[in-house]
Amino acid sequence: MNNNIKLYAEIINLLKEKNITQSELARKIGVTRVDISLTLKNLKAGKSITTLKLFSILDTLDKTFTINDK
Repeated sequence: MNNNIKLYAEIINLLKEKNITQSELARKIGVTRVDISLTLKNLKAGKSITTLKLFSILDTLDKTFTINDK
């Protein structure tokens, strides 16, 4: 499975766990709900998003991003 699709699934799960709507997420990171919807749609399709948007979403969902050596 494409990593962007995995990221989409993880974000959706976190939104459900934290009971946060796309509208609330958008408000918290300073974008429109349509922008969040398009961002999630792109991830679901395996497309990339900007690192700024990724880090904003992760920060809002209290998650961090770590790079590990293989």
